[in-house]
Amino acid sequence: MLWPGWETVGEIGKGGYGAVYHIRRSILDDTEDAALKVITVPQKDSEIDALYAEGHDTASVAQLYEQDLRGILAEYKMMRQMSDCVNVVKCDDV
Repeated sequence: MLWPGWETVGEIGKGGYGAVYHIRRSILDDTEDAALKVITVPQKDSEIDALYAEGHDTASVAQLYEQDLRGILAEYKMMRQMSDCVNVVKCDDV
């Protein structure tokens, strides 16, 4: 696990950009549970190969993935702005 102090309890599910894990940490006598979404872009090396096969060059492939990153960061920003809403998942870090 990349997050010091946290242990992976199990996988919750998978989606288009990655997987969500149940994680847990203990601090003194308190245990805290959370979900961790691991976003993997691209999911497979074959995605990049397919883009090259479609005629993309290295710069355009990088630009496509930068657009993906900007979209992910925009979603994170929106989640932060809506963190007080009871029906919105709270995101603590990116």
